[in-house]
Amino acid sequence: MSITSLEFTTRFGAWRGLLGALTLLALPACGAADPTESSEDTASPSAAAEQALGAPVFSFKETWENFRPVFDGSAGARVFTVTGGAFSGSTSTLIGAVNNGWASVGRDVTPNASGSVVCFAQMVLRNGDAKSTAANQVSGGIEVIDAARWSFVTVEPVTLRKNDTWKTYTTAGWTQIKPLFVRAAVYGKSSGKEDFIRADDLVVKCIPKPSAQQLRDECTNKCSSPCTAGFTGGSTEGIAQCIQSCADRCVARGHTF
Repeated sequence: MSITSLEFTTRFGAWRGLLGALTLLALPACGAADPTESSEDTASPSAAAEQALGAPVFSFKETWENFRPVFDGSAGARVFTVTGGAFSGSTSTLIGAVNNGWASVGRDVTPNASGSVVCFAQMVLRNGDAKSTAANQVSGGIEVIDAARWSFVTVEPVTLRKNDTWKTYTTAGWTQIKPLFVRAAVYGKSSGKEDFIRADDLVVKCIPKPSAQQLRDECTNKCSSPCTAGFTGGSTEGIAQCIQSCADRCVARGHTF
């Protein structure tokens, strides 16, 4: 595996990185997200979910080889191309933040969909063990941004542990069709240390928006198996409470992917 420093394009030019470093707390849309703004990460979508809630009316996928990245971050942020060990294709990206700063890499996406839909984004992420000098886990997120207002549409916080394999993370859904900027971000948390994450494939999908009852039913079905397995030998009431709580979180996300 080789790591190569990447020549990148910043969204607003070199001055934006400096401004972000000076005003990180004043401009939350450009820095680390409040983890309370979105819910926990989910596994990758299944064929069963697509069959239950409808085939996508818009589907965008791009591997790192074709990513045309836009990089941004606070002072000291770095970005690399990693050859070998990618999730798909031959390369992935590695982004790093230092001294409690932040770094991100992403691109513009405009869903081509109409009517009543719910959209969501996915990225494949893992800890950047080879470069990280911080603790055994790194915090990051998938940030979906309204490109016109430069404000969050949704943020999916992630915790990436050293030696973990690639995993697909999925955001909560949104329903308004607009030009977007979708990026992976790393949130530094260790003074004097560097936090890195690796990112690969980006996916954005929109599906027909399910009715409230359909979504509730599908969420309940999705939660039944893991709750039942988790309460083996436990009480029926415990299983029911688990399914209810799990289904409530699922419904709040707007989809079962």
